[in-house]
Amino acid sequence: MRGPSLFTLFYKSLYSPKEIAKFRFLGIGKIIQYIFLLMLFSAVPGILESIGKNELTMEEALLTESGAKWIMLPLFSFFTYIFHAGFGFIKISVFAYAGVGFARMLERKVPYRQSWRIAAFSLTLPTILSGLLTLAGIDIPGANYADWAIILVILYASIKAVPKPKIIP
Repeated sequence: MRGPSLFTLFYKSLYSPKEIAKFRFLGIGKIIQYIFLLMLFSAVPGILESIGKNELTMEEALLTESGAKWIMLPLFSFFTYIFHAGFGFIKISVFAYAGVGFARMLERKVPYRQSWRIAAFSLTLPTILSGLLTLAGIDIPGANYADWAIILVILYASIKAVPKPKIIP
């Protein structure tokens, strides 16, 4: 069985902590694919914004060396994507520790590996919101704190949706 498609995972992780809790049993390969796709969505608005800000610099480079723009632009985009992906994995790892704490507090049995998977899907909504705000040119002071707060709320709700372990008398 292949499991749900990446689109299904994306769609359900936008609105349903209960579904995110179910995703904790997915294979790590599917989760990593999902994270790379999500980080691509995260990187594109930043790349487009940077290209727009550096337009004059790129035009000057084009006048002096005709091939510089076509070499630098893909390299810049690639390294920006790699940076976003690396930062995304670090962010997920940090929030997974918070998820383990939530699991203890809520008396749920959620080991770190499952918390990591839940944290990966908890990043979906804030990542998309952040990307849309960047594309719209809206700069919100303290947006990172709002991002973290949304992730923590979704993470908490998802772990709360995990059933409590049954106690056998």
